[in-house]
Amino acid sequence: MRRSAALTALLGALTAFAPISTDLFLPTLPALAAAFATTPSRVQLTLSAYFLGFAVGQLVYGPLADRYGRKPPLLGGIIIYVLVSMACAQATSVETMIGLRFVQGLGACAGPVLARAIVRDLFDRDQGARALSMMTLIFGAVPMFAPAIGAQLLNLAGWQSIFFFLAAFGAACLCAVWFGYADTLRPDQRSQINVFMLAARYGELLSDRTYLGYVMSAAFVYAGMFAYITGSPFVFMSLFDLSPEQYSIIFGMNVAGIMVGAATNSRLVGRFGSEHMLRVGIGLAAAAGVMLIVGALVPAGGFAVLLVPLFLFVGSIGLVGANAISGALAAFPHMAGTASALAGTLQYILAALAGSAVSLLHNGTALPMATVIGAVGLGALAVYIVMIARYRPRQPSGGGS
Repeated sequence: MRRSAALTALLGALTAFAPISTDLFLPTLPALAAAFATTPSRVQLTLSAYFLGFAVGQLVYGPLADRYGRKPPLLGGIIIYVLVSMACAQATSVETMIGLRFVQGLGACAGPVLARAIVRDLFDRDQGARALSMMTLIFGAVPMFAPAIGAQLLNLAGWQSIFFFLAAFGAACLCAVWFGYADTLRPDQRSQINVFMLAARYGELLSDRTYLGYVMSAAFVYAGMFAYITGSPFVFMSLFDLSPEQYSIIFGMNVAGIMVGAATNSRLVGRFGSEHMLRVGIGLAAAAGVMLIVGALVPAGGFAVLLVPLFLFVGSIGLVGANAISGALAAFPHMAGTASALAGTLQYILAALAGSAVSLLHNGTALPMATVIGAVGLGALAVYIVMIARYRPRQPSGGGS
């Protein structure tokens, strides 16, 4: 498949499996609680189950993609996603839904993890960062519109229609991969893998300071996004009494920051290099996190004082994600699938912990959300300084990798 806009669009769609399966689903939570005669907290476990499956499944798809090529496991994962999405629409209990959402996450994660590996197959570090930025534009667009689409589907055809929509999305991606993607990992590049070799590869990655530095700096920033998703409904709708429609607008405005950051990175990474753009992104995340804590400590300022730092923090994801992942995978072309899988798993584990922390710290104010976001922003900066900056010679501007 040629390096074209069509490939970028396909890879962007594959990375969209995660946000479309969560953000489109969010409006159904109250309806599911009523339909299954259960509590909201129990229905929220359907989200946790999905994220758990999404995190665990990546550890499987990455090695399979290094052994058999990108296309077979990608098709397998999407098929699982389509079938389970249709099964979710037939669920009659919250317990069944929780189990199905776990399996749905197992299928969905094939898209993002193998999309990153395909980028590594085709591009060098800076070119890869630019391609990942373009994919992030698509990734960022989904949360802007998915909640509104989900709400309309819910009103028009009930909660089951959400899952039929997800099945249709998966089927469209399945057709695109089947007919429009030629495997980018040649047979002579594929590696023989057994359990012992797999353990050795994961051990090699976990012991590599540079790899972990890039992955964890990105994971901390992504965790801030999940803290925002977890805490913002309460902060804006309950604490500041915004309507659901107003909240959707605020949510979309902030998520648009990802697109702004990704577009900026795509334009500038060729000029300044991915390492420089990563430093800018991490610095922005840390500064915005501190600003957010200060804003939360000044309740007289209202929600307006939270909007600017939230926009800046979410926007930093568009700068950090592509450059950090490109840097992490650069040294492992022989096992890009495995390296991408472990990166995704670590990101989702840390993101789940951040979301849980917001819930545990809940005290009726915006401070828990702000504190967690500020902490992960500073955490990303600390990881980068300790694990990357101190052990990496400064690169000249101009796109060097």
